[in-house]
Formats: sequence, C-alpha cells, structure tokens
Amino acid sequence: MQNIGILSQLKQISRDITLIKTFFLFLFFFNSSLSTCQNLPLWEVGAGFLAFRADHYRGSDQHKDYFFPGPYMVYRGKKVKAENSFVEGRFLKWGPYQLKLSLSLGLPVRSKDNHARQGMNNIYPTFEVGFLSELFLWSSKNQKVRLNFRWPIRQVIATDFREFDDAGIYSVPYLALSIMPQENTLGWGIEPSLAVMWGSQRYHQYFYGVPSVHARPDRPFYQGKRGFSGTQLSVVLSKRYKNLMFFPFIRYDILKGAVFEDSPLVRKKNYLLGGIGLAWLFISSKEKQSGQTVR
Repeated sequence: MQNIGILSQLKQISRDITLIKTFFLFLFFFNSSLSTCQNLPLWEVGAGFLAFRADHYRGSDQHKDYFFPGPYMVYRGKKVKAENSFVEGRFLKWGPYQLKLSLSLGLPVRSKDNHARQGMNNIYPTFEVGFLSELFLWSSKNQKVRLNFRWPIRQVIATDFREFDDAGIYSVPYLALSIMPQENTLGWGIEPSLAVMWGSQRYHQYFYGVPSVHARPDRPFYQGKRGFSGTQLSVVLSKRYKNLMFFPFIRYDILKGAVFEDSPLVRKKNYLLGGIGLAWLFISSKEKQSGQTVR
C-alpha cells in the first residue's frame, strides 16, 4: 500500500513538471519578434500569463485550450537578444545579411487524447536548434517599417526528458513585415509574415507516419516523405503601456499540397493557433539598450 501511495505521488509530481515544461515550451514555440520602442532598459523581469487555443498538431481536427501564468524576461543586448518567446544570438553581420542562432520548441500531444492517434506513441515535446539567415530587404525613411527575409534551418530533437530522439530537420523560410509602434497604428507594433515550410522524411515520419504495428482499417500504414510542409500566415501584435505589455497573436497554416497531406493522421487541411499574452515588467536595469531594438 505504501508503494502505491509513493507511485501516486510520483505521478502527480510528473504531471506538475510536465505542465511547467509545456508552458516554457510554448513560450519558445511562439516566436514573437516585435519590440515596442527605443531606449528601453537592457533587461527587464516580470510576470504575466499566456492564454491560447491550438490544434493538437498540424492537420488534427481536435484542439486544446491553454492558460499559463508564469515569469516574463527580456534581454536586449547588441549580439544576444532574448525573451520568453525566443533566444537569438548573432554570429555574423555582413551588410544587409546576418547569421543568427535559431531556437524553437514544440508542444507535446498525448495520443490517448487524440482520436486519430489512439493507441500510437505520444508526440513528445520537440527542441529545435539551428541557424537563421536574415536578409534586410527594405525600410521606410523613418525606419518604422521594415521588410526582412528570414530562413531558419533547425535540427529537431523529440524527448520525454528521459530519452532523446532525432526527429529530422525543419525549415520555415518567411517574409516578415515589421511595423513599429507609431501614431497611425495607435501605438501598436504589428508583424505579419508569410512562410513556406519544409521538412525532412524523418520529421514528417515522426508526426504523420503510421507504423505497421499501429495500422488498422481506418488508419492504414503510412510512410512519411520529405518535402513541402505547407504555407503559414501569421500576425503578431504588441503594445506597451508603461510597464504593461500586450501581445495578441494568430497563426494559420494551409496544408493543401503538403507531402503528408494523404496521411491518415491528417484530418483537416489547416492548422489554427491564436491567443493573447499579458506581461507586467516590474524590475529593470538602469542601463539602457544601445542601437536598434529587438530585431
């Protein structure tokens, strides 16, 4: 009986840890790149919450609502810039071109909660690490509006925090129009972006493959293929009022034409993610940032 009680406590602790990890995973997964104005502190620390709705995975016909309170941190150095939503380190700058570190993380999916994946292995949290090539294309005279081309290429690692598996390579080249806060935007920063996605065979196999051991009449064997992974449209808004920051966001993926479109795990040809975040920054450095704001 004592052993059963200990196992129950361990399971509860595991669930709590998973919840905390999921929160930080999504903060990295949501890759905001907006800053609100010049002459902000070099670093700031605070707290906030993130509320959003997301489909279980791209192509799933089921979704989940999330609400996470937690810490919020931002650092605005010349070569290293970081928020809860991204970590960016610049390795090379040559005219309009920059080479940077690129990190991203993905949310897990429990197969028992998804009709299409019943009886299959869970989709574990994914860690993505690689490089981002950024090319400056255009800016307005007042530097308040900029157009950039960004091309991240990342190695994907799936893990249950006990074992680590190679989940392939993923790339999302995209055009981003960054509109800084100004009078005609009512103080809002706006960044719409348009991306095409590409994944390796191993990447698409991890998310959309159906091994023979898990095949059944309504879910036949399926082998993932490398290639086109869909089109992505997103808009991130950002507004700062004194020490409060608001950032609504929405992302819509179009999966028509993707190489995995015929996978039995694809139940619809789109993916939707949207929500809002709020942060209150109450501790900051006296030193101000120098140079441009984040990105």
